[in-house]
Amino acid sequence: KRAKLVAAGVDPATLNVALCKDSAGNGHAVLAVDLPDATYILDNQTDEVKPWGMVPYRWDRVSIGGSFLEWRAIER
Repeated sequence: KRAKLVAAGVDPATLNVALCKDSAGNGHAVLAVDLPDATYILDNQTDEVKPWGMVPYRWDRVSIGGSFLEWRAIER
């Protein structure tokens, strides 16, 4: 999904990987897309695109600025 969005012209700095736990407690990664109005989650477990606060995950950390070298913890 990330590669397709970049190829379509989306700024890579707005595309971050977020690490979380799903409802079963399993580790999971999703693509977080930062847009002016909200951050949206693209998830391989659903076809729906939802705002960050509308997905049922326990967040752990998210990459910063589209880089996989810098991460920030997500406060619970």
